[in-house]
Amino acid sequence: MAKVDGRAEQTIDQYEYVLGRFTDYYSKKIEIGNITTKDIREYLAFLMDEGLRNTTVAIHYRVLNRFFNWLVEEYYLTHSPIEPINEPKIPKTFPKVLNEE
Repeated sequence: MAKVDGRAEQTIDQYEYVLGRFTDYYSKKIEIGNITTKDIREYLAFLMDEGLRNTTVAIHYRVLNRFFNWLVEEYYLTHSPIEPINEPKIPKTFPKVLNEE
C-alpha cells in the first residue's frame, strides 16, 4: 500500500521496522484482529520501559495508527483499537538562536 501510494523508501523502511517490532512483540500472544486498545497501550509502555524517548515512541504510535486505520479502510477490521489512544506527548523544542557574536 505504501509503495503504491508513493511513500518514500525511508517511510516504507520505517513502517517495516515498527510493524516488525510490533508483530514480534505479539507474534505468539495474539492475532492482529484480536488486538485491543489495552494491548497497544501495553506495547507503547513496553517501548518506554525499554528507554526509548517519547519522540521515538510517538513515531511508533503514528505508524501503528496508520496501520490500524488502513486495516479499517480495507475492511479487515471494523474499528481501530488505537483510536482512543492519544499520541505520546513530545517535548517542544525550540531552535537554538544565534547570539549577536
